[in-house]
Amino acid sequence: MTKMHALVNEDGGMWRYTPGDRLSYVGAFEVRTSEGGVHTDLEALWSIANRYGADVNDKIWPSTVRSMCTGDVVLVERAGGFDAYVVASFGFDRMEPADVIKSLVESRAEGVTL
Repeated sequence: MTKMHALVNEDGGMWRYTPGDRLSYVGAFEVRTSEGGVHTDLEALWSIANRYGADVNDKIWPSTVRSMCTGDVVLVERAGGFDAYVVASFGFDRMEPADVIKSLVESRAEGVTL
């Protein structure tokens, strides 16, 4: 299983992520780790975040949160830390996880357990 933490960008205007943007934590979702690699796993989260299904624990995207879009961020848990990705115009771009974690701390996100 791959555990992913979804964050929506409050400042990027749904177009891009810039370090320092305020991020709101949506939740942790688990998807089956695929042979296609992390980008295939991210696509599985994209489907959940756009209300096309649930994760392996039947957790769905909250109805009170907008769908995932360009500029939103995903932290992917791995041994010893996280990999971070931002939703790009097409697919996902890798980014520096420290920027994401710093943004969470600065925005004083509540209820975040990483």
